[in-house]
Amino acid sequence: MSLIVLENDTGVIEAHATQFSGRGLRLVLKQSLPIGSVVKVQGDDWLVLGEVCYCRKERLNFVVGLQLEHSLMGLRELEDLNRKFTSEELQPVEIPALFALDVAQ
Repeated sequence: MSLIVLENDTGVIEAHATQFSGRGLRLVLKQSLPIGSVVKVQGDDWLVLGEVCYCRKERLNFVVGLQLEHSLMGLRELEDLNRKFTSEELQPVEIPALFALDVAQ
């Protein structure tokens, strides 16, 4: 999964989740993150926004705890629906005679 710090240009950081709960996520990263950083974490079919509440060194990695604020699940289905919606051609609509104007008179 990928992590992006929203307040600066650190780029995409590779992350591995080790624990997930309704309001929290624990990740393992190769670099530290400042406490209070707002981040976006994206998996294959989901995306969460959260704030770093702790970051500690463990062996060669850093363990980061996030307090989750927002989450989106089912991104593939949303992408498929969007693709279908944007690829449909608009069909002409026939105006009923009741609403037609006779401009000849």
